[in-house]
Amino acid sequence: MKYSFNRQLKVVFGIALILLIGVGIFSFNNITGLIENSADANKTTRIMLSLESVISQVKDAETAQRGFLLTRNADLLMPFEGSKERVESEIEVIRVLTENDSVQNKLLDSLENLVYYRFGALNKVKQADTLGLATTTFIKKLITDGDKIMDQTRSVVNTMIDNEQSSIRAKSLKVQDSSRNALFIIPTFSMITLIIMLLALYQINVELKRRERTQIHLEQYSAELNRSNKELEQFAYVASHDLQEPLRKIRAFGDRLETKFMDKLGDQGVNYISRMKSAAERMQVLIDDLLGFSRVSKKPSDFEKIDLSIVVRNLLSDIETVIEEKKARVFIEDLPKLHADPSQMRQLFQNLVSNAIKFCPQERTPEIVINSHKVNNFEGLDFHFDPKKEYIQINVRDNGIGFDEKYLTRIFTIFQRLHGRNEYEGTGIGLAMCRKILDHHKGMIWASSKEGVGSTFHIILPL
Repeated sequence: MKYSFNRQLKVVFGIALILLIGVGIFSFNNITGLIENSADANKTTRIMLSLESVISQVKDAETAQRGFLLTRNADLLMPFEGSKERVESEIEVIRVLTENDSVQNKLLDSLENLVYYRFGALNKVKQADTLGLATTTFIKKLITDGDKIMDQTRSVVNTMIDNEQSSIRAKSLKVQDSSRNALFIIPTFSMITLIIMLLALYQINVELKRRERTQIHLEQYSAELNRSNKELEQFAYVASHDLQEPLRKIRAFGDRLETKFMDKLGDQGVNYISRMKSAAERMQVLIDDLLGFSRVSKKPSDFEKIDLSIVVRNLLSDIETVIEEKKARVFIEDLPKLHADPSQMRQLFQNLVSNAIKFCPQERTPEIVINSHKVNNFEGLDFHFDPKKEYIQINVRDNGIGFDEKYLTRIFTIFQRLHGRNEYEGTGIGLAMCRKILDHHKGMIWASSKEGVGSTFHIILPL
C-alpha cells in the first residue's frame, strides 16, 4: 500500500521525536547517575573521615591514659574526658550514612562495642588509681588488653573503609561505562535525528514544489474550464433565444395549415402536421429548460432569509392539479430557515417533487416525504464544507420506480436519461439543474435508490 505524503511525514517526525525522547531519557539517566555517584563519593568521604576521627579519638584517649599512668598527672586525662562524646557523635553520623548497608551496619555495631569497651577500660584505670589499686601488674595487663582492642578496632575501621572504597570504585566504573556509552550514543542518535529531519525537510520542500506546480496546473485548467463553461452557457443562451423565433413560426404556420387546409391535407397530412407541432412543443420545452439551466449561473446571487417550509407549500399549491390527478400524497416535516435564492429553491423542489410523481408506477399511489436534520459529519462525501458554517441535510424520499445505483453520476448529467421518451416525458435537464442550483448555493446533492422500491435525494445546504 502506498502511503500518502502526510502519513509518511507523520511517521518520519514520529521516529525523530522518539529518537529525541530516547536521547533525552538516556542523557537524563546518565546525568542522574553522575549526580548519584558524586553524592555517594561525598558520603563515602564523610564516612571515612568519621572513621578516621573515631580511631584518632580512641588513640588520643589511649595516649592520655598511658601518660596518666606513668606520671599520675590528672591534666593528661583532659583529652579523654571529651573523646567519648565526640566518638559517639561520629558513630551516629556513620550509622545514618550507612543505614541501607547491612554489612557496614554489622561492622559498625562491632566497632561501637569495641570503642565502648575500650572507654570502659580507661574509666577503670582512673577508678583504680583513685582507690590505690593501680599496681604495676594491673597497669601492664590493662595496656596489653588495650593494645589488642586497639588492633581489633583498627581492623574493623580498615574493613569498613575498604568496603566503602570498593563500593565507590564499582559505582565509578559503572558511571564511567555509562559516560563512555553516552559519548557514543548521544552524538550518534543526535546525528541520525538531524539527518532524518533534514531528509524530511527536503521531502517537504519537494512536495511543496510539486503541489505548487499542481496548483498552477489546476488553476490553469480551472480557468480554461470556466471559460469553456461560460462559452457553452452563452452559446446555449443565445442559441435558445435565436431558436425561439423560427420555432414560433413553425408552430404558427402549423396552426394555420391545420385550420385553413384541414380538408385538403387528408389524414396523412393532418398526421404530419400533428407530429410537427408535437415536436415543436417538445423543442419549446427543451429551449425553456435550457434557458432556465443557463440562467442558474448567469443570475447574480440574490440570497435572502427564506422559510423552506413556506416555499415548498406554495409550490405544492401551484401544482395541486397534478398532485390531485395522480392522487399523490406529500408529507412535509419541519424544514429550516436559511439564506438562499427563493426562485431557485422553488425550482429545485419542483423538479424533485415532479420527478417523484412522474416516475411512479401507475398502479401505485405516489408518496413523497420531505424532512431535514442538521449535519456536521461529511465523512465519505466529496464535499468541501466551511467549518465556520452550519449545514442542514434535506431528504426527499419517494416510492417510485427507483433506479440502479450504478447510474448515480449519470442522472445528474445534462441530457442524460435512464428511460426512453416514450416511457416517461422530459428533457433530461431537471436533475442537472438541481445540481447546478446546489453548486450555486455552495451545497451538494446525491441520491440513494433501489429499483422497484423508490429513491431518496439528499441535499446539503449551508444555513
